[in-house]
Amino acid sequence: MDNHSPALTYNSSAYCRAWISRVVARMYSLVSGALIASVFLLKRRV
Repeated sequence: MDNHSPALTYNSSAYCRAWISRVVARMYSLVSGALIASVFLLKRRV
């Protein structure tokens, strides 16, 4: 099977996009949580 069906390629690209968006969202939540924790610790220290 040499010919790719456009639906398959679109499905795989959509899957990749969803996976990337999920990873980005997780990284964003981790970074925001770390920033909030660092600000909280700095406020507690002062």
